[in-house]
Amino acid sequence: MSQRTTPVEPRTYGVYSPVVPAPDEGVGAGTLALSVIVPTRDRPDLLREQLDALAAQEWEGDWEVLVADNGSTDGATRALVEEFRDRLPGIRFVDASRRRGPAHARNAAAAVARGRSLVFVDDDDVVQPGWLSAMAAALEEHQFVACARDYALLNPPHVHRARGSPQRDALRRAWYPPYLPYAGGCGLAVHRDLFDRVRGFDEKLLVTQDNDFCFKVQVETRARLRFVPEAVVAIRCRTGRRGHFLQQFRWARHHVLLYERYCPPGERVPRAWRLHLYQWKEWLRGVPWRGTPEQRVKAVMELGWLAGQLVGALLHRTTPVPVD
Repeated sequence: MSQRTTPVEPRTYGVYSPVVPAPDEGVGAGTLALSVIVPTRDRPDLLREQLDALAAQEWEGDWEVLVADNGSTDGATRALVEEFRDRLPGIRFVDASRRRGPAHARNAAAAVARGRSLVFVDDDDVVQPGWLSAMAAALEEHQFVACARDYALLNPPHVHRARGSPQRDALRRAWYPPYLPYAGGCGLAVHRDLFDRVRGFDEKLLVTQDNDFCFKVQVETRARLRFVPEAVVAIRCRTGRRGHFLQQFRWARHHVLLYERYCPPGERVPRAWRLHLYQWKEWLRGVPWRGTPEQRVKAVMELGWLAGQLVGALLHRTTPVPVD
């Protein structure tokens, strides 16, 4: 497949819903070096692990933690934030319940953040020692960065082996237009002015809004996404066959949407349908009905990916974007 070397201009899609800071949240963007933003919803036990890890970070600079609650059904998240005020003096609770999805939660917190740079982590993952100082150092040199990801620490060995270690040693690069590097939302960091210029995350995307953000920043501002291998976050994968299937299905379906969004008119991935049908044939031929746990997890993930590609192509009236 021939790869494009220059970024393409994206088509115009969607409107980002405005975020109005709540009166009691305060403002003052730029008064701190970093704002660490953690979107969450109804997962106080997992959130506690992440807050514990953030409280253990050592860095001399001024920073804050914003917990963006995307509509939790009880008061456990707010109570947890109050509990951590002594250990994380800069922690704040942000009501981000107006619209569902991590994109809105991140945008809502960014609207009231005081940091000159915004750093995003997820509530179910765990930053590792030295993560904050490494990210802060990288942001002194670059405008847009992403940390390394470890899949071995929080997952069973067979799940880790089945998934592999994406973004452990390098950034991933899109195999479709705009052929740019991208990263997961947990561990992304960006200067506040760039975030404002691209209008934050697309709140219409419930998944892959982080990948879209990576493309958008690079296309619209020409800033490069830089990899920070010294900063590591442990990633927690889905559990159970249904969880593995649905995650891959949603990712694949939305990658087709991003392909349609960024692909220039008239340009298509060569032989996409032929390769997609070939991959279905290979999956049916190789599915391990009585294989090892690792093989079964991998087969379920591959099935979810293929199904998501097919549904995405039909839904958006385009072609799938199979990985060759």
